[in-house]
Amino acid sequence: MTTTTTAALVRHGRHDWHHVRHLLAGADCLWADLDGLHLTTGRDLPSATPVATHLWGWQQDESFRIRFDRANALVASLRTGPTTGGAPYDGTAVDDLPTTLVTVRISDGLPWTEDRHEVGKLPQAVYNARFELLEIAGAAPVTFVRAALRP
Repeated sequence: MTTTTTAALVRHGRHDWHHVRHLLAGADCLWADLDGLHLTTGRDLPSATPVATHLWGWQQDESFRIRFDRANALVASLRTGPTTGGAPYDGTAVDDLPTTLVTVRISDGLPWTEDRHEVGKLPQAVYNARFELLEIAGAAPVTFVRAALRP
């Protein structure tokens, strides 16, 4: 099933891994690196920057997208629902950060099946979750990922 909603796209900027870990402390996180696929809480993120291209995190009505650039990371988040006041976003900055109203297409998906091991054996938690892909459409689409336990 696919739905469309509006969200506040918040550009947190370029940060070091220490700052990113602090920002994600209350989130659940997903990334793939040379050791496989990881699904963990922000409190359990590694102390060293993962050797990965992206990491996705989510908490309540906010989804994070982290793109690694060597020792630094570019951080953005999408805020939907109550965190935007339940009303259309009015164009003001969220938390004094550059913020833009965007249209987001949300679709359900489980990107992996038990017989697919491109990044090694997947943690059981991956199969116990329902994943949603949040895509900002356009010339260069951007995708955020979040998961919830299956009912």
